[in-house]
Amino acid sequence: MQFTRAIPLVAAGLFAGIALVLSCGDDSPHKADAAVCDCPTAEPPINAARIVQLEMPFTVPANDRGGAGAACPIDAVLLSGGCAAAVGQVPQIILEQSEPEGLGWHCDWRNPTNAPIEVRAIARCLKPAP
Repeated sequence: MQFTRAIPLVAAGLFAGIALVLSCGDDSPHKADAAVCDCPTAEPPINAARIVQLEMPFTVPANDRGGAGAACPIDAVLLSGGCAAAVGQVPQIILEQSEPEGLGWHCDWRNPTNAPIEVRAIARCLKPAP
């Protein structure tokens, strides 16, 4: 007897559930509550032509300290940087500091030798999309 009373209640609950899902589902024709997308346009893909490496050569005097920096163009973004000896040299020089600075990369060296040594600061930059 209780089973026959429960059937109408279950059926009423089933119909109420279906009505609620259909009236509040995402497939409703009215999207008044949906936010309007005002996102900026997507960044174009990064390709090798947009990444540039700029180098600034510098001579550290004998038994002295010196520093140099390489800077990105105004509209570019600094990605990374570094400090290195001039190509082909095997110097005995001490790199004291290597860090980003403004739109570029700055390096400070100490030269404990009796000869000037050629070094370079390097900045790797991302140019804006054309």
